[in-house]
Amino acid sequence: MVISVSKLENPFEGGISMKKQVWSQGDLVIIQEPIPIGLAEQGSHDGIFARGEATGHAHRNIKGEARFFLDGSTTRAWALTDLEICHEDHPSIRIPAGTQFRYHQEREADWLAEVNRNVVD
Repeated sequence: MVISVSKLENPFEGGISMKKQVWSQGDLVIIQEPIPIGLAEQGSHDGIFARGEATGHAHRNIKGEARFFLDGSTTRAWALTDLEICHEDHPSIRIPAGTQFRYHQEREADWLAEVNRNVVD
């Protein structure tokens, strides 16, 4: 099923200026950001936001419901209810209902080696 975000559904449209909320859990970074209009909803999502390469642990949604959207290589989500994201090695984080956000794996810069790389959790 394909569901698109429209102007009527999008509370961030209309020129309202607001600060972005940022959440971090180990190597997972979540940034409050409106979902662009016209993105198709990702059909199925297992509730896993990221998996740790070193431990195999996962950042997963254990409470609440969200819609997920793919924007090129960026995954975005819309919290329909309050979300609770947990990980075995980090405190849980809560995302309030109605929040639209994108998420990705944290990156770090090694200025001496002149490289960027994903943070390993």
